[in-house]
Amino acid sequence: MGRKKKIIIIAGAKEDYYPISDRIKGMIRVFNTFDSKFDLRSLSASDSIIAKKIAILQFLKDDKYDAICCTDDITALLAKECADYLGKVPLITGFDGSHLIQSLFPNLISARQHTKEIAELMCDLLLRQINDPSVSLESVYTLPVSLINQN
Repeated sequence: MGRKKKIIIIAGAKEDYYPISDRIKGMIRVFNTFDSKFDLRSLSASDSIIAKKIAILQFLKDDKYDAICCTDDITALLAKECADYLGKVPLITGFDGSHLIQSLFPNLISARQHTKEIAELMCDLLLRQINDPSVSLESVYTLPVSLINQN
């Protein structure tokens, strides 16, 4: 699988778009590193599934994207359905990598957040704050993600 030349990033919700979420920032940083061309589009969180599919079809119908990167797995699955409908076969990736989505759609490439570790960290921080309200906590905690690619 060669480097992708024309990529579309689809934010599953405009709320991810303004301000640009860390997921999108990370994607853009990688694409800029490899000098890849990309477009950035977003869906409205309040739209119905059908309205989201119509929007994705509009994004994809006239352009020849060889990769679609989505900010969540549900948007990636909708993009896959739309690409299939249009007879296109771009690389499609999601983000979240929940066990439910991976068990239902094992071929979806996704960035998995380690929710157990996130929950453990949040509990630890909460207990620290309860035990000592004056304890100083960091404003940002960064945990690793991993790529799920079972193809």
